[in-house]
Amino acid sequence: MGGLKFSTSPYSVQKSLINEAKWAGKYVKGAGNILGGVGIGITLYDMKVNGVTTSNSIDLIMGGISFIPGWGWIAGGIYFIGNAALKAGTGKDLGEHIDNW
Repeated sequence: MGGLKFSTSPYSVQKSLINEAKWAGKYVKGAGNILGGVGIGITLYDMKVNGVTTSNSIDLIMGGISFIPGWGWIAGGIYFIGNAALKAGTGKDLGEHIDNW
């Protein structure tokens, strides 16, 4: 029989995959922090231009909470996805609903 034979052990393949995942994780985390900072910057700019509102105040607080590992990521994700869905469905975000309550 001819052909190529690879003598790579399953352990070395797993170790290599773990190292690649760690390397990628660092960059994903860094990109997330940069995007979170950009989001907070946009919110602060919105506060400067349009004044402080319930909507941009909640966005700023939840943006800050989203930097907390674990529960903060979950809470921020639920808020921002839910707020976008609410705005898409009703035309108003959570802050606007609170203001009109």
